[in-house]
Amino acid sequence: RVAVIPYNKNYYSSILVGDDMVAKYYLSIKKYLGEAQVFILKGDYIQASGKLWGAAAEIFKAVGALRRVEMKTHADLFRYVAKLREELNDPELITLFHVTNTLHQNFYEENQPSNSS
Repeated sequence: RVAVIPYNKNYYSSILVGDDMVAKYYLSIKKYLGEAQVFILKGDYIQASGKLWGAAAEIFKAVGALRRVEMKTHADLFRYVAKLREELNDPELITLFHVTNTLHQNFYEENQPSNSS
């Protein structure tokens, strides 16, 4: 289930150009996803995990920035995702977020085999 938001070119253009934080998150997301792809192709799943977690976290921070919500800690991020889950009445949101958190754990605990050492 996906929430449909009416497209308004002027509104979305002004967000990307006018809101520095949202633009920053957008660029970070693109960067992290690109870097993750490179690491996956190299077989370095540990580094890819860190980049994918970073992209997921930045997506939620971008949504928060649109709503003028600032998240500085992991706890802030988890609370915000839980709040979004309630607002959207979407139980899968928190489940999927926890899946991305395993990527974060994988990066720090090196749970997956990596071709680079």
